[in-house]
Amino acid sequence: MKYLTRHLFELKNKFILNSQIKMKQFTIDNSQKLDDLIKENEDKKVILLFTGTKKSDGKSWCPDCVVADPVIESVVKEILDSDMVFATVFVGDLPSWKSSDNAFRKHPTFSINCVPTLINVKMNMRLEEGGCADKTLVKKLFEGTLEKGLTTKAGTCVDGVCRLR
Repeated sequence: MKYLTRHLFELKNKFILNSQIKMKQFTIDNSQKLDDLIKENEDKKVILLFTGTKKSDGKSWCPDCVVADPVIESVVKEILDSDMVFATVFVGDLPSWKSSDNAFRKHPTFSINCVPTLINVKMNMRLEEGGCADKTLVKKLFEGTLEKGLTTKAGTCVDGVCRLR
């Protein structure tokens, strides 16, 4: 009984400690806010999710983003790292995204060509399209253990809209 009580106490403390460790999360909708976030968090592990802006029903206009969202959300909940910053970057509605003048397409650092795109800024790692719906790859990107140079495209982009194969 004494062992069980001690074990339950340790589990409770571990749960309380883990529930207090959370990564910071942000939502961004323009390139200036993106640049500011990167600059303000140079000492942190920054993960960016470039995705289609949500419609009135709460879902993105991008079908691949809708598929990837629950996978990415589950990894975000699993990662307990207070030195990590996760930002969802909305690239705009479909007409804005298709425009060659889209600020995220033209961004000097990130040059986004398709959504969804996940980037580990510090480790210079990127997942695109169907790779963002693969929990193993997403977790490796967050942890910084994704194989560099790995081709992660699992679909095709037509007019800036990516489709899973």
